[in-house]
Amino acid sequence: MRYFTFCAAGAIDVLMLDIANIVRRSTSGKFDSVVFFDKNPEAVNETQKNIPGSNGFPADFTSLVLATDPEEDNLLDAAAVDEWNVSEPDTRENRLKQNLLRQRRRFMGLFPFDIVNLDLEEYLLKPKEDFPGRVLQAVRKILRWQQRSLDDGTGLSEWSLMYTTQIGPPNLTERYLALLGSAISKNLNKFPDLRQTFVGRTGVSDAASLLENSFEEFFRIALPKLLVGEILAHDWYVNPDHGVQIYEFDRPSKSGPYKMLHLVIDIKRQDPPNHKRGTFDEPDGVEEAYAVVVNRIFSEKEMIVRPDSGEVEKLEKSLDKIRARRRKYRGDIA
Repeated sequence: MRYFTFCAAGAIDVLMLDIANIVRRSTSGKFDSVVFFDKNPEAVNETQKNIPGSNGFPADFTSLVLATDPEEDNLLDAAAVDEWNVSEPDTRENRLKQNLLRQRRRFMGLFPFDIVNLDLEEYLLKPKEDFPGRVLQAVRKILRWQQRSLDDGTGLSEWSLMYTTQIGPPNLTERYLALLGSAISKNLNKFPDLRQTFVGRTGVSDAASLLENSFEEFFRIALPKLLVGEILAHDWYVNPDHGVQIYEFDRPSKSGPYKMLHLVIDIKRQDPPNHKRGTFDEPDGVEEAYAVVVNRIFSEKEMIVRPDSGEVEKLEKSLDKIRARRRKYRGDIA
């Protein structure tokens, strides 16, 4: 399984999947189907001690993904290349630019992934960033790059996206709030039967009233709707059998706990894909699937994750296995 993650040095998620025999090492014992980012080469090296043979990138994710590359369109349909304009002056600025592009092309060449786990430790939308925000633009790139061909020339028909973000920020600009609000309003207008469901859940009948009453509840509904819309716009759609699973949990901080949302989305390719459809052709089943997924987002509340003492004990036993596996790969035990 090809897995892209932000695992941090401990690589708990990768080792957990390794124990479950979901992520499998190659015949040489390497985690060469695992790709991750970290902040610097030292952090990448530390992570690779725990998951040897994995592909680490010491770079800022959004900066790398959003860097301009004149060869990007070619790389979407071919293996990554590593060619440079030798006529460029040998300056520090050009060397840094070329190193960034070299990493970016290597990263693109590893697409597509069976699971993309985006725990970026930052907000999706930020008030000071130019609309529609750098993280959302990076997500759009990922949705496009997931359409690259596999080694055998075929493309992915299905994959899973995990996305984790803090609820907020509460000081979003009017334009960002309108973006989130439209994700709700357009569905209420398109599917009139949803309004009764919406009122039953929130006590109000429109997005603006919900925002006024509760920013958190507004965000809980608008965020998955926004992501589902982006998925649909990039020639994918959400599997209606699973929909969007939403988990909420608290994280501690010096200023007090804050709420996090974790979304799990199973995604399917529209068939036939856009480049094989006529101008007015609609792919089979996509509109029906979208209606089912939207209804579930509006009607089903998030799952609150607050482990009781019994669950904590189970988690500790699981973590003990993960720690033992980590020590094994590091050579600390036989």
